[in-house]
Amino acid sequence: MTASSTSTVQLMTVEEFMLRPACEDGVLEELVDGKVVVNSLSRPQIPHGETYRAVHWVLNVFVREKKLGRIYSETGVLVKRAPDTLRGPDLYFFSYETMPDVPEQGFFECIPDLVVEIVSPNDTASDLHHKVVQYLEAGVKQIWVIYPSSKDIVVYHSLDRVQHLQEQQILEGGSVLPGFTCKVKDLFGEIRS
Repeated sequence: MTASSTSTVQLMTVEEFMLRPACEDGVLEELVDGKVVVNSLSRPQIPHGETYRAVHWVLNVFVREKKLGRIYSETGVLVKRAPDTLRGPDLYFFSYETMPDVPEQGFFECIPDLVVEIVSPNDTASDLHHKVVQYLEAGVKQIWVIYPSSKDIVVYHSLDRVQHLQEQQILEGGSVLPGFTCKVKDLFGEIRS
């Protein structure tokens, strides 16, 4: 009779994750359920960058003009504790009503009102779904999953209330961004042929 061995995985806290040395250039990591997950092994390509620039500009102009809150990008948001999950959305929005004090270092421990994820070629449907579920469970009110390759967007208000918008349709901000509207095609930048 042989003895069987079981191994236990030591889960990491977000504080331990933040103390780790920086990754090699181009490697982006998140902490998911206490485990380090490589989010990307390469820098985003031009379609991602053009989309990021356009979405950030459209949102920032609207939010500043209406004095609704603040837009942040690619910094950590603590989605849950025990086990800890620290995500790095492409963009997110805090209304002034829900916005926490801005920490001098680290990450936000308060959940944003809106999260924007811009899909890269190496993102899998399973990983995107897992992120969306985590954001919704944490209390994010609206999530935009933007697909630069097909120029469309999926808007999640809940797992049961999902909109799929094509290039010529209108995206509305609803209660998260009251009065916000734009054509979906305006979120993809200007790539000249």
